[in-house]
Amino acid sequence: MNGYFTPDPGEVVRTHCDICETLMDVKRNVFGPTGWAEAMAKRGHLHDVYTCPRKEEKWHKHIEKLTEEMNKTVSVNIKALLTDEIEETLESNK
Repeated sequence: MNGYFTPDPGEVVRTHCDICETLMDVKRNVFGPTGWAEAMAKRGHLHDVYTCPRKEEKWHKHIEKLTEEMNKTVSVNIKALLTDEIEETLESNK
């Protein structure tokens, strides 16, 4: 999710950010594309848009990048280091 989520209308009542667990803001029944292919085809559909109110904060973006790195690496040791840094960053920004 990374602080942004687009389910079908009414599919989800409320949800929390997968990065920081903050209750996400929602805009209901938005019409538009939810992916690259749909945008290129100039198509869209109704969906709800959930966005973390903290998504633009520097520490939140930092955690998103750390999470991307963790998903790329095959090293167990590097994953452990990244997990520690993510936890420290979250703790200092509660």
